[in-house]
Amino acid sequence: MKYRLKFTKFAYLNDIDSRFLNTEAFDVFTFGRPPVSIELLTKVKGLVFNETFESFFNYEDGDLKVRVIHLNHLIAAKDASGRLQDIKKLRGEQS
Repeated sequence: MKYRLKFTKFAYLNDIDSRFLNTEAFDVFTFGRPPVSIELLTKVKGLVFNETFESFFNYEDGDLKVRVIHLNHLIAAKDASGRLQDIKKLRGEQS
C-alpha cells in the first residue's frame, strides 16, 4: 500500500495494515515517537466529516502538502473532547 512506503521512517509496521483498516476498533494511529511523530485520526468527536471536509485548506511547505481543518472545526473538536487541557486552552487559561 502507498502509505506503507510513506511511513517507514515513523512506524513499526507489524500488523499495521489490519489495524489501519479496522476503524471500528482503532480511530487514532500514531506513527513515530514525540517529538517526531504524526497521528492519523479516522474519527473526531464533535465533527461531521462532510462538513469538515468542505472547509479544509491546503498547507504547503515545499514538497509537503497537507489538508488542514478550519480553526472553527478544531475548536469544536477540542471542546467535544472534554479533555481538561483542551478546555483550559479554549478558555485562554495556562496549563
